[in-house]
Amino acid sequence: MAKAYIIPTLVAGILLLIIGSGLNYTNIQRVKQFEKHYNEDVSAFYQSEIERSESTLKEIKK
Repeated sequence: MAKAYIIPTLVAGILLLIIGSGLNYTNIQRVKQFEKHYNEDVSAFYQSEIERSESTLKEIKK
């Protein structure tokens, strides 16, 4: 019976690896954008991040 779980476990592991790699890649790109925006205008960056976090909190409270 343990042999029956090898293929599904491998498929699930590969899918998780693909999804994790994709999420990691997009986060790396976002960090680069954050650095760029921060270096351009610090006060505008802080304001945009405050607005973004407040909108996220409003969405969570709904």
